[in-house]
Amino acid sequence: MLDTSLLEIVQHQRDRFRARAEELEQAEASVRQHLTSVQRELESVRADNVKLYEKIRFLQSYSSPIGARSESFAAGSGSGLSGNNRVSVHLGSDPTVLKYSQAYEAHMDPFNQFSRQEKQRFYQVLKPYEKVMLRLGRVILGNRRARFMAFTYALVIHILIFLALYNAAYFQRSADEAESSCMLRYAEHIRAAHPEMANDKKL
Repeated sequence: MLDTSLLEIVQHQRDRFRARAEELEQAEASVRQHLTSVQRELESVRADNVKLYEKIRFLQSYSSPIGARSESFAAGSGSGLSGNNRVSVHLGSDPTVLKYSQAYEAHMDPFNQFSRQEKQRFYQVLKPYEKVMLRLGRVILGNRRARFMAFTYALVIHILIFLALYNAAYFQRSADEAESSCMLRYAEHIRAAHPEMANDKKL
């Protein structure tokens, strides 16, 4: 009875831990999905802000004689707006504007554009299996669990190969030793049972 009750207690604890583990896995998956959604939204907002800053630069260069180097822009000359409605906005003192100014300049950098174009061109030239390998590598490198699984898989494969080679070498050595032992026993049998054949071989 005592063993049965202890077994039931252990089973209940196991079931409770299993249910808790499933809940944690579901929560982790939900958090990861939410994090991915937030990252996509952040990237979208960042791209929108860069585009907005690009429009500001356009208006600044359109309405100011200094162009993109000016610290203020005026909207309203020549496109249906009167000069009395001219608005001046100072850009140089705002850290947010400076941050997106750097992002805009990096986006408009011809070297970065050329690098992206070259990467895209080389990617289009790749063969289908090379594209699959590249995507698989990105997935593995971008996911911690995938990296751990790939490392474990490679480690297990190497261990299995080592054991297979060790067993093959061991069995080959055992086979060579067995063959040598059989040859020696056969020679001893010939000498003991047929001494005349042994003497003929010596001659």
